[in-house]
Amino acid sequence: MDNTIKGLKPLSDDLKIDGSNFRILIVHTRWNSTVVDPLVKGAKETLINEYHVKEENVVIYNIPGAYELPYTAYHLIEAAKKSNKPFDAVICIGVLIKGSTSHYEYICEAVTQGIMRVNIDTDTPVIFGVLTCLNEEQALLRAGILINSGCANACTGLDGLKDAREVSKTVTKCSGTTNPSMETLVMSTGVIGKALDMDKIKNGISALFKKIGSSHDSWMEAATAIMTTDTIPKLLSNTYRLRNGCEYRIAGLCKGAGMIHPNMATMLSSIYTDARVSQECLQKALNFAAQRSFNAISVDGDMSTNDSFCVLANGAAMTGKYADVIIDDPNSEEYLQFQQALTDFATELSQLIVRDGEGATKFITVQVRNARTFEEAKTVCEAIANSSLIKTAVFGEDANWGRIICAVGYSGVDIEANKVSLTICSADGKKKLAIFKNGEPNDLNEEVASSILKEEEMLFDIDLGLGKEEARMYTCDFSVEYVHINADYRS
Repeated sequence: MDNTIKGLKPLSDDLKIDGSNFRILIVHTRWNSTVVDPLVKGAKETLINEYHVKEENVVIYNIPGAYELPYTAYHLIEAAKKSNKPFDAVICIGVLIKGSTSHYEYICEAVTQGIMRVNIDTDTPVIFGVLTCLNEEQALLRAGILINSGCANACTGLDGLKDAREVSKTVTKCSGTTNPSMETLVMSTGVIGKALDMDKIKNGISALFKKIGSSHDSWMEAATAIMTTDTIPKLLSNTYRLRNGCEYRIAGLCKGAGMIHPNMATMLSSIYTDARVSQECLQKALNFAAQRSFNAISVDGDMSTNDSFCVLANGAAMTGKYADVIIDDPNSEEYLQFQQALTDFATELSQLIVRDGEGATKFITVQVRNARTFEEAKTVCEAIANSSLIKTAVFGEDANWGRIICAVGYSGVDIEANKVSLTICSADGKKKLAIFKNGEPNDLNEEVASSILKEEEMLFDIDLGLGKEEARMYTCDFSVEYVHINADYRS
């Protein structure tokens, strides 16, 4: 892959145009919104911040696909002229990704020629901001994610922020694009208060572009590269199907083993899907999934400065007879299916962090049922999952169930003590012990309790008897090894 920069050099200050009196139109596609939306945002910010165009003079119009760009731009330009509010320039933004047929070539040619004709026929400058990419990787490289480990670049002041922006710009330059609106999301993890080694980072980015691939090995290399105290790379993928038969894929990776506690903390995760989902629905689904996955795990009850969970969707799965399918109605069955698929996927991915928790020997699911609200159920879950006394008891395989009931009581939720019940179970459900029922001790079989706690996975089931809502959290025990790992983290 040739990564030589072939674009124009940035304009010197004396050549920059003053756009304070300009009126600019941005026409963009809704297809491939994960890539397009950052381009539109970047174009608008560049116009306002660098060329001083007034925000009210930046008009943004969206259309379904790239094929409609020339037609729409032409008619909006002509309509503006008739209303005596002409546009001084137009920017057309979209993304075309090559598929398995010649459709890509026809559309690329039509859009290119069409935008050129709009320039000539309207006598208005029309900027070609359409990415033509051979695959999804190329598209995402132009609006992608870069993750570094070992240095959190947190608590480093304005210099740290400047370095993060420089990292983003370096990725953009190495991608070979000349579009100034391209942006890269930067995620960092590691030691707090330590500045990025910018020479090392820049050299690493340059080398990285020579290794980019889409194979399983490439994904695994990425998941391995971002590890810190992790002992295993965390990578998952799965295929899902909508009710109409359209298949789409989800893949994701994350890192984290210590300082894990809602809200997420020192955890980085990025999930990618080829489903076509509107930005509104994708954000809504992400928020729902986060509360039941990455915001529902706890290793040590401690939080760090850096945590991120993002989802990118490019719509590449919706082709052929599904070309018009888009998940854009949060009340539709298709959206609810996607939301559940994303939540299930994120939950399984987040559990890998707990299973790899620093020094962990046990995996614990805390389930609170029959609460008044999801929020109250989650609050009780957190009190139990974050209790050092409960976690050390589990490590010692001591069935000190009173600590669990105590945590329910001090959680802050208004509890009716005579309705609370506790059952501890093995992960496979074959061993169950209803140790506390309706506010009183029940089955105190120490032998069964001990056998459950000797297993690597277990479930604490708490029934509040107050409503119908429930929540889950996932945690682990506290071991001696956890102390050793964190006693000399920097050395």
